[in-house]
Amino acid sequence: MFKFGYKTNVLIIGLIVFILGLSFSIILFYEPTPPNREIHLPRFAMPVLTSDGEDPRLVDNSHLKLPALLNIWASWCVSCRYEHPLLMGLAQDGVRIYGLNYQDEIDDARTWLKDKGDPYVLSIVDRRGLFGAELGLYGVPETYFISAEGRIVKRHIGTLTRQAWEEKFASLWAQAQPLDASDEPN
Repeated sequence: MFKFGYKTNVLIIGLIVFILGLSFSIILFYEPTPPNREIHLPRFAMPVLTSDGEDPRLVDNSHLKLPALLNIWASWCVSCRYEHPLLMGLAQDGVRIYGLNYQDEIDDARTWLKDKGDPYVLSIVDRRGLFGAELGLYGVPETYFISAEGRIVKRHIGTLTRQAWEEKFASLWAQAQPLDASDEPN
C-alpha cells in the first residue's frame, strides 16, 4: 500500500472532489437537444387520450396541423397545475396546442382534463416515455414550438409562464399565422 504525507492526501482528495464536481456539472447542464437548435419532430404512431373511455385511435405526424405547440404534461405533475390556466387561455386565443401525456395513468389523465379543462387539440399517450426520450425530454412539463415544416424550433424546459410564452413563443406563433383576408394588401 502506498503511504503519502498529509499534504499529498489532501491534494488527492481535493482532486477527486474536483473531478466528481466537474462530472456532475457536465451531467446536470449538458443538453442532448439544445433548446434553440432546430430538429425535426420524431416520427410517431401513438394512441390518443380519449375523454369518453372509448378505445384510443392511433395518430401519427400526418394528423398534426402545424405550426403548433407541443406541451408535455401528466396528471401527477405539480408544475403542470401551475401552467394549465395559461394553456387554457392560449387555446381560447386560438393557439394550437397538442399534448403529450407522459407516463401517466389513463384514468387519472382523463379525470385531469375533465376537471381542469382540455386545452389540447388532441393529447398523445406516451405511457412508457419512449417518445419523450426521443425528444430529449428532461422532465415534465416541457413545451416545444413546432414549425409548419415539422421542425422543433424552440423549447421551454419547465413550467410555461406568461413571461416564457411572450419571450420564446408568442412572436413565433404570430409570424407563423397566415394573414387574414382583411390584412392582405390590395
